[in-house]
Amino acid sequence: LKAASGTGKAAENPRFWRVYARFVRGTGQDSLELECARRALRCAQVGAWYSQEGPFKEAVACMELMANVYLREGSAQGLFSSQTTVAGAIRKSQDYLPSS
Repeated sequence: LKAASGTGKAAENPRFWRVYARFVRGTGQDSLELECARRALRCAQVGAWYSQEGPFKEAVACMELMANVYLREGSAQGLFSSQTTVAGAIRKSQDYLPSS
């Protein structure tokens, strides 16, 4: 993970971290997959991500990945964290994006 998280452009790309998380899922390392999903979300939530459709969709894809890991994990704390993250994104974006 340290080698992949260098300072290059790939480390700043949420899609990179989503793909890496899917790769890690195949190894059965849920904690590492969750860390990759969190990094993807952090990379996606830059600037005014909540006010533009493309960056918002990227952030939602990262949240979905994170939620799926938490669902497999089954912890109440993880599910609450995921729910809070999604609710916060919806609140933040509701003034900027259409509600359809």
